[in-house]
Amino acid sequence: MALGILSDEEFEKEISKISPIIKTPSHGRSPGDKNVPDSIRKIIGDTAQESGRKDAVELASFLGLSESSASAYANGATSTASYHQGGEFKDYISRTRAKVTKRAAKNLNRALTNMTEEKFEKATLTELASVAKAMSGTIRDMEPPTEVSEGPKVQFVIHAPQLSREDKFPIIDVTE
Repeated sequence: MALGILSDEEFEKEISKISPIIKTPSHGRSPGDKNVPDSIRKIIGDTAQESGRKDAVELASFLGLSESSASAYANGATSTASYHQGGEFKDYISRTRAKVTKRAAKNLNRALTNMTEEKFEKATLTELASVAKAMSGTIRDMEPPTEVSEGPKVQFVIHAPQLSREDKFPIIDVTE
């Protein structure tokens, strides 16, 4: 068969050997990718803030989403690549965190109010240690973060020996 010269039958025979070519647009999501609605992202983000990451991952898995997607939604991002970008979704998650923090602060104040001298006197040593540990954690969480200085974190002190001359020492004659 010469190059470029085919009968119709030969052409159809060669074409039937080739699978059909389907052109898809090169932009946008690939087939099978999920475009998650903002309402689902918000539900998973709320769940992470209110019930914890484990419940958010479980919900995401139930909805057919990955663990990394649940983590991203918990941080107010739409993907792990956009963690540090602001936006409306990040603001929504920040407001949810503020609500959870406010609720926790109310419960903490109520618990502190119910702690009386009488209860402390009746408590065992392990109970008192547990309360002290919990309160120290609470104080650490409620205080604003301390700034770390930019200066050196380690300081070296080097002591150099003093040089002495021979004439400063007493001379002792030794005879054999």
